[in-house]
Amino acid sequence: MLKIALLEEYLKYWQKEFTGHELEDYCTTLLLDQLPDGTPAKNERYYLLSDILPKDYEVRNKLQQQSLERALAQHQLELNDRNFTKECLYCRDVITGLRADFLQHLLRNTSYNWENPKSCVYRRIS
Repeated sequence: MLKIALLEEYLKYWQKEFTGHELEDYCTTLLLDQLPDGTPAKNERYYLLSDILPKDYEVRNKLQQQSLERALAQHQLELNDRNFTKECLYCRDVITGLRADFLQHLLRNTSYNWENPKSCVYRRIS
């Protein structure tokens, strides 16, 4: 199963797509004999949206690609942006220039080894 890379965009897409359509047009319907809290019930309907549906698979792939492109763009910005300014966590010097300069400063002035600054991991914060 393909994971959803950008959940907010995924939900917006399907919210728009479901407008004017029945859930059964896109979702697999499950009939169960209980409510979500476990209380017995007859023919309780649950709807499952998955990447088995070609349209859903296409949307997930597109969002995965967008997520990767955003990560690469952010990485490129961080490599080339010379307007970075940060106060050192240890000596309180203010380092300006590239982010790599800041990491090199930490490497020179502390015992912490950052390895190669280019190998720092990208993490999208929502």
